[in-house]
Amino acid sequence: MLGICRNDQTKAYPFNSMPQDGAVINDRVDDLEVLVIFDAASKTAIPNRRRLNGQVSTFYEVEPTGPLPVEFRDVETGTRWNMLGQAIAGPLRGESLEQVPAFSGL
Repeated sequence: MLGICRNDQTKAYPFNSMPQDGAVINDRVDDLEVLVIFDAASKTAIPNRRRLNGQVSTFYEVEPTGPLPVEFRDVETGTRWNMLGQAIAGPLRGESLEQVPAFSGL
């Protein structure tokens, strides 16, 4: 399970309710626009801020072409991102999403 705390709000993302092929989740916890990337095979979940350069982006999963198991694009620019939150192709190539502090547990 991945948990995010923001101000007085807490949100849990149980791994057993995630899709078995992975997930890209656009969400909000209190005033924080958050993106959760989940890889089922490694049971890895990485939370990032969806705000970059003052704009909130919306993401969707795409077929991976690189060495990491999850890749996604943002709707606004079409930039392709890897599961570490690094822009690997498109107008924002070279940018990185900011990881959000979180906790994990069983």
